[in-house]
Amino acid sequence: MNKKFDINIKIPSMGKSFDLNVPSDMIIFEGLDLILQIIIKQCGELKCQSKSLELYNPYERRFLAKDKVFAQEGVHNGSRLILL
Repeated sequence: MNKKFDINIKIPSMGKSFDLNVPSDMIIFEGLDLILQIIIKQCGELKCQSKSLELYNPYERRFLAKDKVFAQEGVHNGSRLILL
């Protein structure tokens, strides 16, 4: 069974935050596609592609590696990330 993390994604360009569930074993690059799909469903069209986006952890002051899974990058329940 895949464990899921409840995380908060802040999007400064939109002035909004979203609470989402992501699988702990999902590769972050794929997770960005999932995050975009959820945001588009909630807000309508979003003019960007997942290739150009980065997830930033403000508490560790670093970008998450897109080729690793969420758990490997220290993401856990309650993590707050910034989508840039």
